[in-house]
This record gives sequence, C-alpha cells and structure tokens, in this order.
Amino acid sequence: MKKELEHSLFKDLKSNSKSGIEKILAKKINFGKKSDSNYSSLWKESSFNLDKVSLYNGFNQAQQNQVLSNCAQSRLLESYAIEDAGMSYCAKMSLLAHSQSEQMLYSTFAQEEAIHLSFIQRFIDPDNITNDSFISLLKEVVIHGSRRSLLLIMQIILEGWGLEHYKKMQQGAIDPELKEIFSLILIDEASHHGSGLVLFNTNNLTTNEYEYIKEVLAKFLYMVGCGPWALLNSIEQGCGHLNKRQKNMIYHEINGEQESMEKLNIIKKLLIKAGVQDIADDLEKTNCFKPQWDLK
Repeated sequence: MKKELEHSLFKDLKSNSKSGIEKILAKKINFGKKSDSNYSSLWKESSFNLDKVSLYNGFNQAQQNQVLSNCAQSRLLESYAIEDAGMSYCAKMSLLAHSQSEQMLYSTFAQEEAIHLSFIQRFIDPDNITNDSFISLLKEVVIHGSRRSLLLIMQIILEGWGLEHYKKMQQGAIDPELKEIFSLILIDEASHHGSGLVLFNTNNLTTNEYEYIKEVLAKFLYMVGCGPWALLNSIEQGCGHLNKRQKNMIYHEINGEQESMEKLNIIKKLLIKAGVQDIADDLEKTNCFKPQWDLK
C-alpha cells in the first residue's frame, strides 16, 4: 500500500479524465499553450556558450537555428521535469510535515510549483520528455528519501543550485514572456530554498540518512562534473555525429573544466551553508568535487 501511494506521486496529471481536469485547471491556472514559440529566438547564443564554439560559428544560418532550437527545447524540457518533481516533492513533504503550519507551507509551495509547471508548459510539449539519469535520480529521491534527507538534498542543495541555473536562464532570455516567467520562478524558488535552511537540523540525521545523502550527492556531483553533454547532444542533433576530437575541442573552447568546477563549488558551499561540512569533506575525499570529463 505504501509503495503504491509513493508511486502515485508521479502519475501524470492528465492520465485520468484529461479533458475534465484541464477544464478545472483552466479556471485556476493559465494552462494554455503559446502558439508562436520559435525556440531559436528564446535565448541568446551566449546563454549556451555557443558563441565560443568554432564548429557552430562555421554553420550556416539554418544549422545554427536548429542547434539553438535544440538547446532551448532541451533546457525547457529539463525545467519542466524539475518543476514536476518539485510538485511531487511538496506533496510528499506536506504528508510528512511535523505541524499544521509546515503542512500549510508545503501546500503553498506545491501550488507555486504547479504554476511554474503551467508557465513552462506554454512553451513545450511535455509528451517529449524522456527520463535521463538526472530526472530519474530526482524521482528516486522523492519516492525513497526520508524527510530529513529530502530537506537537504532537494530543498537546500538542488533548489540552491537551481537558483544559480535559473538566474543564468533568466539573464540570457530574449523572449520577454520567458524572461518574466523565470523572474517569477526565481522569487518562489528563493523562498523554497530559504525555508529548507530553516527547517533542516543536521543533528537529526541518522547514520542511514547520512550515508544515503552521500550516495545521492555523489551521483549528482558526477553528473554535474561530466561536462557539457546537453550542449554536445544539441549540436549533434543539428549537424550529425561529433568525433572525439571535435568533442574535446568544444569542451576546451567553452572552458568546460572551469565551468564544471564553478558548478561543483556551488554545491560544496551549499553543504557548508547547511552545516554539513562533514558530508562535504567525505565527498571531497572521493574526488566528487573534481570535473569528470571522460574524453581527456
């Protein structure tokens, strides 16, 4: 029964009585789709570091537009999946709340995540989402994590890291509506992250929770440190297979090692901010805070 309840958190909103549910949602949330989305005009090239890639700069206009469009769609689909997981996270945390006030807080957060989801859905078709390793990890954590481990992993680390990611997305956005959407999301996400710091108490961690947090964060840090695979995939979708030399060239042109280090350091600082220096130290000992570029 418990397992069925946990997995129900990830049932598609539209799986049952699709048209009826969407009619109700339409009265509460702007659930319409933007009809004129031109993905290649949503963000600046520099937002994806494409301006630094010599291969991209040698493409004709149609090829550049296709790569830029691929990058934008990949970014939006990931954002949609993150907000979807965030909505499920808030639903679970509401059930695990220690007080009515805490339950009210997470119910409010769940509403905000639902609104974020509807914003992003105006630009994409969620049916195109595939579960990559990062999204699969998010879902696994929400389903199996305890309240304390969820607070640290989801609300402090991932929300805090996501704030930096969303800031870059907002700053590089060209489309006025999209820029405004990420401005609104940033306000809510800052509140979510801040409340996680208030609610989390490092003294409450059990040995099992401590080890679980390390295991999950080691996986996440490896993904962050692996390099610009989303960018490489978007370029390949637009121009065909990239060989090892081309991938290495792109990695060095965009200064991939420094970019990965900056992201990894954000996570390390968030761990220290949360008061779990010991977890950061343990992860440091196993080189989790070092870039993991596979083609060196």
